[in-house]
Amino acid sequence: MHPAGHSLGGALSPTLALAALDQKSEWSGGKEFTISVYPSAGPTPGNEDFATYYDSRLGENTTRIWNNIDIVPHAWNEEMLSEIPSLYQEGGIYGGLAVRLLVKTAKRLAKGGNYTQIVDETPGLEGKVKVSAQLLSDQMKSSNSTFIDDKEVSQVIEELEDNILKDPELQRGLYLSNDIKNDSLLTPEQKKSILQLFRFMTQALYQHTDAYAELLDVKETYDLLFEDRDPKKCPDVAKVKEIIIEHLSHDDYVKDFAE
Repeated sequence: MHPAGHSLGGALSPTLALAALDQKSEWSGGKEFTISVYPSAGPTPGNEDFATYYDSRLGENTTRIWNNIDIVPHAWNEEMLSEIPSLYQEGGIYGGLAVRLLVKTAKRLAKGGNYTQIVDETPGLEGKVKVSAQLLSDQMKSSNSTFIDDKEVSQVIEELEDNILKDPELQRGLYLSNDIKNDSLLTPEQKKSILQLFRFMTQALYQHTDAYAELLDVKETYDLLFEDRDPKKCPDVAKVKEIIIEHLSHDDYVKDFAE
């Protein structure tokens, strides 16, 4: 059995694997089996007690994959949550007020939960911040990119400005100051705040998705899986099997697993 999953699946796959192991007498029919777990980019699936128990049961059979500048695996451990606003500062991308407030809210929700990653000693992949020019270049080469450049953000801000000025709820959602007047334009600082948030979230989205394919050196296969498809939808199962067999045909185990 090989439970695997990315993002939310990175928390659910080890949880389900542990449940399957603990309840094997109810479904295995007395047959012997091995569980190998492959979670990636997942948040903490539970607290320290859960992590300790999981590690004692499946730690040696778990390969946890995470990008050390992906914000998702930083949730919901309080210490790791604190690192989020500064994850991309080497590329000149800062969390800003909006991100700091979101992290503060997340830490308040996580307080006292003692949330801990499973196999916590697993080193993260060495993610690298991509600046706007690099991301834009990649976007032009691939239809799968989720990147939004500064020009697009500025256009969005202009189009939404009237609505922002007239909607206090939207102002609060964007963490803008409370002194906006309905008859005034957004100040340069307020526009900068929105742009800063978009830059951070664009980088965060890249680090949680495309970056893994690059760090694991499977970008070609990744692009083939999502070729001419909506990247938010799962690829066709038959196509996945075809690509796995074609590109990894040297590995008989992989072929058997695909079948």
